Amino acid sequence: MPVYVTKTKLKTEEFVEKALAYFGDGGLGLEIVEQSDCCVRFKGGGGHVDVYAELREDKTEIRIETREWDNQVKRFFEKL
Repeated sequence: MPVYVTKTKLKTEEFVEKALAYFGDGGLGLEIVEQSDCCVRFKGGGGHVDVYAELREDKTEIRIETREWDNQVKRFFEKL
């Protein structure tokens, strides 16, 4: 199960909103399994996408674990 990590200047809540728009109903259509201010878990298409955001110093560290959605996660990171 691949894990992708990056950092962004977005606030944690802003990043979670972007993840919801990209992977959720308005985007790829994955089902939201769990959601909080810092995390969101999606499932669908025989796999999952687990998004975690944590403020570290002046940037937000993003970690995404996935199965079957690697290419879409890479494209999502490119759009940040």
